[in-house]
Amino acid sequence: MIDQHDIRRADEAFVNTLETMKILTAAKNSVE
Repeated sequence: MIDQHDIRRADEAFVNTLETMKILTAAKNSVE
């Protein structure tokens, strides 16, 4: 069974991944 704590941790990891992708995309765009 999945408890609320695991779900919250997964959400945080997902958000961190999105933030990282946004930063990488911005960096790539500024280089071009």
